[in-house]
Amino acid sequence: MAIWSTRRVLIFGDSHVQAVQSALKDYKPRGWRTKFEAYYRQVTRPSGVTLGDLRQQDFVAMLRDVRPGDVVISMIRGNFHHFVGLVQHPKPFDFLMPGENNDIRPGLTRVPFQTMEALFENELRQTNSFLVPMGLRSKAPVYHIMAPPPKDDIDLILRRPGPFRDAGIQDYGVSPAAFRCKLWRLQQRVMEKLCREAGITFLPVPDGCQDASGCLKPEYYADDATHANTAYGHLVLQQIEDSICPRFWDTIKTRKSA
Repeated sequence: MAIWSTRRVLIFGDSHVQAVQSALKDYKPRGWRTKFEAYYRQVTRPSGVTLGDLRQQDFVAMLRDVRPGDVVISMIRGNFHHFVGLVQHPKPFDFLMPGENNDIRPGLTRVPFQTMEALFENELRQTNSFLVPMGLRSKAPVYHIMAPPPKDDIDLILRRPGPFRDAGIQDYGVSPAAFRCKLWRLQQRVMEKLCREAGITFLPVPDGCQDASGCLKPEYYADDATHANTAYGHLVLQQIEDSICPRFWDTIKTRKSA
């Protein structure tokens, strides 16, 4: 790849990628000759409704055309922690995270950490059926970005529950934010492990998007229970440029000196 060529940054994800797609409408890349492309993975729900704009197999096929100086980003499978714990369980439970100063909430069922970790790993390991082909077929480096953390605004979640309306959220309520953040951190822990196995670089959420309790700051809320907004999408794009540009220029220097 010549040093004057345009660098493509291909981003592929589930619903959280919509924040990036929205941000790209007015985002001005700071990097020299950088072109961002963001795609929402196409899925068809049991109801027959199709979401997204690009099939997974079509995105993987696109990787044949990427060059070593390009970048490939995954933003898939971000909502699993919400499906586990956004809605308060009929029999509330809690667990201890290793290395954290946390306590089990009084009166709740204590679930062993190993059980929770196995639950997340068994479900999220399906992600590697996508991440591994990305790593194998891409000549460019591949990254995975962690999904945004939970929201602390219970009123917003109850007002705009989306798919969680059918999960009994009006009957059982919303789990405490501290518990939901713990589940999110568990998902991050598991995704870091899976990315290592797949030979992919894991990127955490952008600096400055979390409040003191670890929740998403309100200025980055989309108007629903789980997603972030356009401003958050701008943070992600800036994070990508800040994280990958040094590696990109190191690649160019290496190629020139070879």
